Amino acid sequence: MENAYIFVDETGKPDKTDKSEYFCLSAIVINDRNRKQLKGGLEALKRKYFGSKSYVIHGSEIKRDLKYRKKNLVEFAIDLRKVVLPIGFFALCTITDKQRAYERGWLKTTILEKSYRMILSNLIKFVIAKDYRGQIIAEASAHEQDLHLYKNFFHFMANGVSRLNVSTDDVKNHVTAISYVTKQNDDCETQLVDLLAGVIEIKHRLDAKQISGEKVSDFDKEILKILENKLFVANAKGTNKRKSELYRAITAYVKYP
Repeated sequence: MENAYIFVDETGKPDKTDKSEYFCLSAIVINDRNRKQLKGGLEALKRKYFGSKSYVIHGSEIKRDLKYRKKNLVEFAIDLRKVVLPIGFFALCTITDKQRAYERGWLKTTILEKSYRMILSNLIKFVIAKDYRGQIIAEASAHEQDLHLYKNFFHFMANGVSRLNVSTDDVKNHVTAISYVTKQNDDCETQLVDLLAGVIEIKHRLDAKQISGEKVSDFDKEILKILENKLFVANAKGTNKRKSELYRAITAYVKYP
């Protein structure tokens, strides 16, 4: 059974009083072989633009750092796209419109529960379909958010996914660990999933025609191309009935409420 690594990150805060309009989760699933390729590509890119393979990419800081080093933001994003797109991995994400959620009587815990439950459900279906042994790696965040990820991890450990005949043993065999890291752990995937999380709101606003493409920076357009290219799409031509069933049950991009 091949090893796979599942990286999860968020943008925005679910709190009603926080200024963020949306709470977004993003995740990528990548196997050992492709993980090595991604690490090599991103480290080469970091040396080119930041002078060190140890530079830590963070979505809220990278534009400022590139400008400080007098590097072209769009050229970096294009190079990143060229590095990332040929590498085999899949992305999943959720976005919650907080105003609509609270108008419907949702609580902060409702937003967290639905978001993490959906992400983990999709991840579990994917690793079982691919016959991967998966480990979940999440960037440490607010205590309550980390706790919801942990609780939902054990929900599936204890209950499986009954409507798809996924047993608790299936989950335990295919998702074997969960851990929390910081950006300083130097996982290229943690840094990449952070960038992808940052454009989920842009994708939503474009899809909803709240903004036009002219309002999106060229930098963000390139990152958005990566997200949209890597969102999981089920292979309709598969001959394995069980695998096809699990793939069809995956929703790569979920909007709440």
